Amino acid sequence: MSAAIALQGATPGRAVPRGRDGVVDFALFARSMRSPASVTDALASPGLADVWVEAIVAAWKAWHDAGRLDPVQPLYLLDLAPDSGYFAWLMLRALHERLERGDSPPWSVRYLACMAPDVARAGWLDHAGLAADPHVDTLAWEPSRAGASIPRSARRGYRWNATGNPPVVLALGYLQRFPGLLLAVNDGRLLEGEARVVAEDAATCELEYDWQAASARSEAAFPALLRQRYLRSLSSACVRLPHEGLRALRHIADLTRGQFLWLAADRGVTSERPIRLGALAPPLTWQRASDALAVDFHALAYEQTAQGAWSRHWQREDVGVAVQAIWRHDGVQLPCGHERALEHHLAAFHPDDAAQYVRLASALAAEAEPSLRLALLRASGHAPDVLRGVLSVWADTPPALGEVERAGWHEAVARVWERCPRTDEHVALRHDLAVFAAHLGRLDLARGMFAYDSDHTCLAWCEALGGNLGCALDRLRRSDPRDDHARALREELQARRTHWQTLTWYRAELAVDGDLALEPLGAEHAQAMLRQYRDPEIGMLTRLPQIDSHRAACDWIAEQEREPGRATCAVMHADAGFVGVVSMQCSGDCGYFYFWIGCDHQGCGYGRRAGRLLQAQAAGCGVRRLFTSVYPDNRRSRDALAELGFVPLAATAVPPDDDLVFLVSTLSGGGREPGAGDVAMQLANFLSATQSPIRIDPRSRAFGAGRAWPVEGAAGMADA
Repeated sequence: MSAAIALQGATPGRAVPRGRDGVVDFALFARSMRSPASVTDALASPGLADVWVEAIVAAWKAWHDAGRLDPVQPLYLLDLAPDSGYFAWLMLRALHERLERGDSPPWSVRYLACMAPDVARAGWLDHAGLAADPHVDTLAWEPSRAGASIPRSARRGYRWNATGNPPVVLALGYLQRFPGLLLAVNDGRLLEGEARVVAEDAATCELEYDWQAASARSEAAFPALLRQRYLRSLSSACVRLPHEGLRALRHIADLTRGQFLWLAADRGVTSERPIRLGALAPPLTWQRASDALAVDFHALAYEQTAQGAWSRHWQREDVGVAVQAIWRHDGVQLPCGHERALEHHLAAFHPDDAAQYVRLASALAAEAEPSLRLALLRASGHAPDVLRGVLSVWADTPPALGEVERAGWHEAVARVWERCPRTDEHVALRHDLAVFAAHLGRLDLARGMFAYDSDHTCLAWCEALGGNLGCALDRLRRSDPRDDHARALREELQARRTHWQTLTWYRAELAVDGDLALEPLGAEHAQAMLRQYRDPEIGMLTRLPQIDSHRAACDWIAEQEREPGRATCAVMHADAGFVGVVSMQCSGDCGYFYFWIGCDHQGCGYGRRAGRLLQAQAAGCGVRRLFTSVYPDNRRSRDALAELGFVPLAATAVPPDDDLVFLVSTLSGGGREPGAGDVAMQLANFLSATQSPIRIDPRSRAFGAGRAWPVEGAAGMADA
């Protein structure tokens, strides 16, 4: 039996390993041509980590209930394929969250990233962002290479096999690194494959396979019971024996006295049927970018179950990625309830599900509802790759979100950040996530993300969005002077501060109250203002015009800047950004005040705090008395104004403004306080001087008779 197979995709100039007469060792050849070192990162996802942690806790509870755990000793997780450390990061995050629920004993858990001694990387903990976690370490140990002793872990000297507690062995993407021993069953005979290079060039390599009776070495590598099974059940099929995986499981069983939980996932087969159909035969075309060779999970499970282990598989396709669970405790039967718990958890999320969610997120139309995207994100376990599709659609302009949706997205972004890789390869993803968080109004999260990568330019941008211009400029002094983005932002912010210094009414030292600040309203606030002004009730309560586009917002802001005596400020929150507007128009020692808080931030007390800051600005400009007006049914604003010291004024306007309630606040003393009639006359004079269309009714109770002057413009308020 022989076959010629074309192998494409060889690296130009890379020698194909071979022996005499062009004969090559199949496993060595497969590694050189196809198999990557590890695919753990490709299979890892938050959803998978969550369900594996649930299964692990269920297994620990089974051992605990059977009295087979020593609570004084730590519990160990052995990660056989740590790759960049992303899956370790996800597992530890999920494990900490799970144990914090408090429904399990206070176990001490340690996580060891196992690496072959000849490839162990001293800087893995730093690269994975796990160096500060005292429960994580690296271990120079490869279970497929059975040795006499197990070394201590690299930094902290942990000895996992000295506790007596059963370990959990994680083999995500571990087995595919071993191509397997090339064998075949043919009419009850066991054959061994020999590969010979017959032709090659820079792009292809042709092999010819010859088959002869299996050698004594191959026979010895094949477990007796498994060999008998395959010789009986297979008539003519290729068998790539996972002898390294079998050896690793045997070694783990010997070291643990037959007590461990094994969780593995790789592309492979889980039953004999696909083997009979040729699933384990070498492929006809070899390409380096292709999937690794399928793993014979059936063989691994067969040998362990023959020794009393419990084993299950979960797979979406016949020769797709398979999840394998083996629970072994010699002499102890897995209780039925715990067995069902393990099956329930491991069936809840499959490695293939993560890729499907990413595809679905990318396939959604740009106009798809935000709630649909949020549902996908939640179903994926808040996978960063799923959110990446959202980022590409929404870019710098997230859609308008209702209060409940907004809260849901805020929580989702925080959860994605907890699951976002901390490796150098994912800087761009973290940057995009931080920008998205900032545009959603989560500047606190955005700062943490930018700070992780020491991005001083973007940190300065966040500080500016939160109303702290001074801190933003300080940040920019630490940025790279060659950074064009930093230079442009610095020039923009310096120009903004220079403009503010020309405004006679603005006092920067009086504009801050903890995490809230006022800054002169400018075109830079237009987009955020438009988003917060979208509730039509704001315009109605403040008697402001309709603002329904970015252009309209810019035009309105420009009008505010040109209007004589007008002082309008954006209300800025350090973590939420733009939250509303406060404004006053001044004439002499009087002013007319209004404010509104955006629909995403109402009910937080920002209006009251911003009002006090504006009163301080007014007093600093020499304003002694602030007037305002409000509709009678606007109870929230009336309550806020009362806290700011505004009291009702017994003055009414002539129709159509006769439904307004006027209020006044005295900012400074000095001399005798005028009577109610004098204050009402001051209001009438102010409205006349500022050309307001509101006319005070001379029949108002505040004075017996008087004159109202025709004017133009007035305002009320929206929300406290």
